[in-house]
Amino acid sequence: MIETDLTVHAFEFTEEALLTSRAPTEAASKSGSIGRTIAIALPCPAGGGAERVMLDLAVEFQRAGHRVLFFVGIDEGEFREEVKSQFEMISLGTTQGRKMLLPLVRAIQKHRPDAILAGLWPLTAISIVAAKLSRTNCRVVVSDHNLLSIQYRDWGLLHRVFLRLSIAMTYRLADGCVGVSKGVVDDISRLGNLPNCQMTMIHNPIRSPVLIQPGSPKLIGLVWDDRFGKRILAVGSFKKVKNFSMLIEAFALLCDRVNAQLTILGDGTLRKELEQTARECGVHKRVHMPGFQTDLAPYYQTADLFVLSSDNEGFGNVLVEALACGVPIVATDCPTGPREILENGQFGKLVPVGDAVTLSSAMERELDNHSDCESLIRRAAEFKPEVAATKYLNLLFNSAVSSTIATSVDIAK
Repeated sequence: MIETDLTVHAFEFTEEALLTSRAPTEAASKSGSIGRTIAIALPCPAGGGAERVMLDLAVEFQRAGHRVLFFVGIDEGEFREEVKSQFEMISLGTTQGRKMLLPLVRAIQKHRPDAILAGLWPLTAISIVAAKLSRTNCRVVVSDHNLLSIQYRDWGLLHRVFLRLSIAMTYRLADGCVGVSKGVVDDISRLGNLPNCQMTMIHNPIRSPVLIQPGSPKLIGLVWDDRFGKRILAVGSFKKVKNFSMLIEAFALLCDRVNAQLTILGDGTLRKELEQTARECGVHKRVHMPGFQTDLAPYYQTADLFVLSSDNEGFGNVLVEALACGVPIVATDCPTGPREILENGQFGKLVPVGDAVTLSSAMERELDNHSDCESLIRRAAEFKPEVAATKYLNLLFNSAVSSTIATSVDIAK
């Protein structure tokens, strides 16, 4: 995550500098053609959902014939090797907001991308400023993946003021502003006092996990403990907003009635706290935390149930991954994303946020139900990467360059 320095130097620019007309570049003469250069700006190639989305989009852009670069604050993170194996990655040498501006300006001037897709505030705002100061013809589209008003509500008054001002002053100058769900679009619009018409909602693209030998007993034995029965899966960073402690409490209640086990994939600063919660609830032998995994398919395809216990979500990528594998879902009805993805409960059970008793009961019912796996898989197909990539390319180049992508997605598949 970018370290935000809340001083007047956080953005060292003037209104005059921001409004200076762009100098023409060689890239400008390519208008209407394919084979352009797209830079994706991220704080780092960490193993989070937003980073996964950007990497999947980069693959689709490259498949469409475009050159893709990554501008990163630092080149450290779980996806580092995956990015470097496919794309050029340029490190800015810092994740401190006020120190990223000038290195990003220089990177734009040196590499001359035709467009930048920037993810995660405040790098979104910084990228808009950097593109203007570079005096190139580089277009900028920003993409927000979280409810920023909730994410930063405990950071103090000065930070909240800075958040609002930075969005209000810069997002109006972007060539496109994306929110990954209706809730994120509404949140950014309120924070920056932006008209909703200036925002575009594009649901996150989610790759379908590569399935192998579905239901194979050998595969089940590799990732689950065969001493226990029903297999329940959760995925996410070990941080407070995911509320895995409540999930463990709900699972403990379930274990009074059902022989089950819980695997939570991910890692983070709350690992010891979650392990302690499992011990206190008497289910530590049934709760598995194998850490961050690059290949989730063996877990999804052998799970009997997927559970999302978050207090809030920008979107909820893991829900689509579970749908793609035909896994029944129980999710908290948190702002925002789960209700959109699950179509008001049509494709999964929604329960109140923070209610362990209700969550436990819903988990038990879903384990007993026989879900229509094919309908879940069809729903997931609506979030295929090529669908989102087409929409992003239209924003990035303000044209129908999406025709360069094979978009014949058969939802019935």
